[in-house]
Amino acid sequence: MSNRSSRSQIYLRREIIQNELRTPIVPNDIVKLTSSGFTVYVQASPNRVYSDNEYENAGALITTDEWFNFKDSLLVGLKELNRLDKLDNHIHIYFSHSFKGQNGAAQILDSFKNSKSTLYDHEFFVDGRNQRLTAFGHHAGITGAAVGLLYHNYAKTDLTPWTTIESLYLDLKHVTMVSLSLSIAIIGDGRCAQGVKSVLDKLEIPYAQFNKGSNMKTLLSYDIIYNCILLDPQYNETWFDESTQFTKKLTIVDISCDYSKSNNPIKLYNKATTWSTPAIRYNEYVSIIAIENLPSLLPKECSDCFSSKFTDLLLDYKDDSKGVWQRAYNHFSNQLHFAP
Repeated sequence: MSNRSSRSQIYLRREIIQNELRTPIVPNDIVKLTSSGFTVYVQASPNRVYSDNEYENAGALITTDEWFNFKDSLLVGLKELNRLDKLDNHIHIYFSHSFKGQNGAAQILDSFKNSKSTLYDHEFFVDGRNQRLTAFGHHAGITGAAVGLLYHNYAKTDLTPWTTIESLYLDLKHVTMVSLSLSIAIIGDGRCAQGVKSVLDKLEIPYAQFNKGSNMKTLLSYDIIYNCILLDPQYNETWFDESTQFTKKLTIVDISCDYSKSNNPIKLYNKATTWSTPAIRYNEYVSIIAIENLPSLLPKECSDCFSSKFTDLLLDYKDDSKGVWQRAYNHFSNQLHFAP
């Protein structure tokens, strides 16, 4: 395992994906990290929800250098990593989407293996009961609920981020009366589903609760369906495919967004949708919303929440008294057995 005690620098890299405004570490948490002995470098970014000046004022060092020049640092990000060819005994922390056989996973794992680098995936920071400690699922549910209501009722496109949760609800102020007559289904019961429910409950819009063991044949009777399941490799049910007979208007909000997995239960589309075009039309009845970075539509609130939990993990990095880092490393190490 990597020698954690030798890494006392943190490098927060900028995100390279369009419309990715979130950050795993916010300025308010920089003080906690520097007070505990970390030196924190922040790569300058024009898109991050918090400005470079806010990080600098909190005690971070702003840099324009790329991540591969910080070999003795914990390299922290959220989404995909560029320049895999520059890996060389680096330690990265990000959502790699490479531990479950996703598209491109083999290349990522092969690059880390051959360069003797280490990958801690945010998704696999878990406690002793295998419960995730850092996640954006709740905010994905909140924003997914809002986008689904706005699109189904008003064909809302060209999405822009909400600055606060209050501004999100302000946008939904006209939705309640229109939506009370809608039939809405939520599939799943985790953080994402709880986020959807929190919006519908606040607006007093009724809904039906489904899980992976429910009778999915009744889904065709609903107007809006929110898919919030955590798709595991063993699940092999198909809810909708080209043989499904649709006879009424239906908006499917696929918050889980598992289009790249062969066992995706919604076999009606094969690519993500975007902020500018949040839905694709499958046919005259069905629209599908499948936005991969929904939480970034509420960037400040979701970043604050994520950073608070992630900072606690970073503060435990050197002694790992709860075994969280060891478990995350074990997940990575196990994947290397399947890499070429």
